[in-house]
Amino acid sequence: MNPRKTGKSPCGRFLLLLWCFASFMLHGAQGTDGTKSRSISQIKTLEFKIREESFYNRNRTEIGYTLKFKLPDMARKEVLSPELNKGELYIYNKGRKMTWLPLFKQKKTEDIPEGENRIIDIFNHIFRMEKEDENFRREYYEKKLKGVKLGDRLTIEFHNYELCDGYLFPLTFTVKDKDAALGEIHVETLKINGRLDDKEFAMEE
Repeated sequence: MNPRKTGKSPCGRFLLLLWCFASFMLHGAQGTDGTKSRSISQIKTLEFKIREESFYNRNRTEIGYTLKFKLPDMARKEVLSPELNKGELYIYNKGRKMTWLPLFKQKKTEDIPEGENRIIDIFNHIFRMEKEDENFRREYYEKKLKGVKLGDRLTIEFHNYELCDGYLFPLTFTVKDKDAALGEIHVETLKINGRLDDKEFAMEE
């Protein structure tokens, strides 16, 4: 299956958010235009190319990376830009995290830090919502679901829904802390059910 080009906009950063949105399509549904979306139950792997913009005060930073998922609990993120961070590697596998920083030739393996455990927590939470909440499911597939609230402060807004290989995905995300925009995530390419070897997610102690 060939990668799906989604326009000029590239990339992003929040691993847990992408894990989230990949979970929104547990069951197929029909959108407002009558197009039938395919069931997420058919998805085994996901590969993204992402551009992420972060906002802090009046400063804007950008990072590009690839992100690979082998559902339900393996992920690999490799930084493409900026040049200073190129080659940084982050692997998540069954509760463990491996980080490789080529600039310092430093490798670290650890349990997923507490703040990042939300990846799995949110995945399971949204899995249940998609499975059990008919209104949530209907709004999503009718492209009326504008986003989700994570905790007391964080909100993730969805934009630019598009069918990719028959699956409905939002291709742009806005991340907000209450009313303040923290950044935007842009999906440039998306590949579904490509072959991913478990070796790509291996932890090297």
